[in-house]
Amino acid sequence: MTTARQEVLQRIRAALLTAVLPMPAEPALMAAPVGDTEDLVDVFRREAEAVGAVVHGPVSPSEAAACITRVLRAAGARRLLTWNPAEMGVAGLAEDLEREGFETLDPRLPVDPANRAKALLQLGEAEVGLTGASAGLADTGTLVLRSGPGRPRLACLLPPVHVALLPARLILPSLADFLSGAAQAAMDHANLVLISGPSRTGDIELTLMRGMHGPREVHIILLADSEP
Repeated sequence: MTTARQEVLQRIRAALLTAVLPMPAEPALMAAPVGDTEDLVDVFRREAEAVGAVVHGPVSPSEAAACITRVLRAAGARRLLTWNPAEMGVAGLAEDLEREGFETLDPRLPVDPANRAKALLQLGEAEVGLTGASAGLADTGTLVLRSGPGRPRLACLLPPVHVALLPARLILPSLADFLSGAAQAAMDHANLVLISGPSRTGDIELTLMRGMHGPREVHIILLADSEP
């Protein structure tokens, strides 16, 4: 006589011979925003602010230095870790910031371990990292940064405050749009960094903390295409 357990197991074995697993449902895809530059700027601003970034502008190139200076003063900054001025798209920016009394630290790191560690300690004194940006992604409010010569990764990762200059014309609907037009360019650079707001970390008690693994503040300065 078979037991109830054996009967259940027999039915399971028989069912497995003809069982067909259901196909998983197609994942829902978020529709990328479409429209002109002004529409994309509005969506980008909303999404970037939703994840904790502060968006300024758009400002004209001639107004950029004054806008940056206000952000730096509010952050109590004196020392800056920056990209090469030619990589940030604002003529005369380095000279303007120097006249305002800001010190730019040399981001180059020695090869030998002892001097490299010493240089990293000095760079760690920078209160603000100032960079350009390769693109903005409207659907998530994300900055895209490509590192390489003149574009040190440390500038967007090491200081507690990150200020990024983003031309409004470089805001795209989504990451797919960026990769479809710049996949090779992304591969040609040492690193591709996607930044969605300040660094955020949650501990075991679900307490959210900013700045544990990157900047605790992210400021995005949108640059208009031309002077008003």
